[in-house]
Amino acid sequence: MSRLEELKGALAQFATTDGVQATAIAGLQVIRISRPSQPMPSVITPSLCIVAQGRKRVVTGDRVLAYDADNFLVVSVDTPAVGQVIEASEDAPYLCIRLELDAAEIAALLIDVGGLGPAAAEAEPSLAVSRVIDHLLETAIRHVRLLGVQVVVDQIVEHLIEVHRLDGGRHRRLWAGGRRRRARLGVA
Repeated sequence: MSRLEELKGALAQFATTDGVQATAIAGLQVIRISRPSQPMPSVITPSLCIVAQGRKRVVTGDRVLAYDADNFLVVSVDTPAVGQVIEASEDAPYLCIRLELDAAEIAALLIDVGGLGPAAAEAEPSLAVSRVIDHLLETAIRHVRLLGVQVVVDQIVEHLIEVHRLDGGRHRRLWAGGRRRRARLGVA
């Protein structure tokens, strides 16, 4: 299975309905659109968008950028734009992962690395489309898979809270006894 197919399968598990969906991981959204959309004006905030399936076009000023499974979009500052999903269907919906970027962290990183190089300084300032590389797909897949782990962690925490509520605090004696036993055995 290719990395792209892996990302598509992982996204399909969490993007089950059309729209932009927040996730349990702060700053991470999954997007599913099952038909081409009308042009939608908005302000795009700093983010990285990786498409697993479908195609989207963004128009800002006189620039028209398209991104898809081969090309990702990166936005470095708030940018007014008109976005439109141009390739999507019920059988093959537009599937995308969007990771919000912190503008302050971007600025700090640029300071740490000594500023912009000559090529970057001449590039358009706010939006860019670049070729997707395997390393980026692997990172996206890991982020989406973490959503499943986060759901399990949330369920465990909810269960522990419920146990605590039901046992009226009796578990504290068990935990304290366990700490004493571990201390006697020299185990942290």
